[in-house]
Amino acid sequence: MTQRTKIILLIATSLLVFIVVYFAPHLPSKTRAKEANILLDAKVNKAAVLVEGENPMEGIMLLREVLAEDSTHLLANWQMGLFSIQSKQYDKAIERFKKVIAYDVEKQFPDANLLLARTYVTVNDNQKAIESFEAYKVNVPDTAAKNRIDKFIIELKQSK
Repeated sequence: MTQRTKIILLIATSLLVFIVVYFAPHLPSKTRAKEANILLDAKVNKAAVLVEGENPMEGIMLLREVLAEDSTHLLANWQMGLFSIQSKQYDKAIERFKKVIAYDVEKQFPDANLLLARTYVTVNDNQKAIESFEAYKVNVPDTAAKNRIDKFIIELKQSK
């Protein structure tokens, strides 16, 4: 991501936050809840840019702020799971992806089970990896992808 793109994303996020904060007191409570979630999403997006850029710890702190406000925030948990994998903190990644799976009632993060399964493979917990691959496979429409997952599950069962 170029520096110009980062700046544009930060400006757009800041503008969105301003608009939501300005109009929030005049909205019904259900709409305010949605707007609050949009604000948190904007913070998470800004945090992701910071983590991938020159200020990773500032981004992580921003993600922690979001999670302090809403510990079940899907996008924040998703990003923290991804960053946990990058930093080889697999136990934390597992907890984040489990939380995403538990609270993702609208199935916005269909790959959470896949990343959870891969993380379990990394920590040599083949049984839990198999369970997560099976859960992921339920929502995969592509037959070829299901076949690849089945082959990998067989390999995991044989390596026990």
